[in-house]
Amino acid sequence: MSEWISCKDSLAPKKGKFLFHYCYGIGLGNWDRIYHFQNGGHSFLSDECKYILVLWPSELKEGCENFPMQWNENKMIEMEVSWMPLPKPPVKDE
Repeated sequence: MSEWISCKDSLAPKKGKFLFHYCYGIGLGNWDRIYHFQNGGHSFLSDECKYILVLWPSELKEGCENFPMQWNENKMIEMEVSWMPLPKPPVKDE
């Protein structure tokens, strides 16, 4: 398995998923376009990209407007985030 890489040393990839760790635990992340929310519950997909980070699947339920976390590169460094590639899936025996 891979070692944890500090975002201070090398930012997480901007293609594909990765594991991330910071003081509150380990989760799944990826780089993608984000949604902006407006008053009245409307949202729109922006042209802005950030790291999208999920610690717990329950963060994705409806009404959790601040989750998943959406952090830029500077926030990843500031929050002392580490990351690693996802492990390879098991090989099927034929």
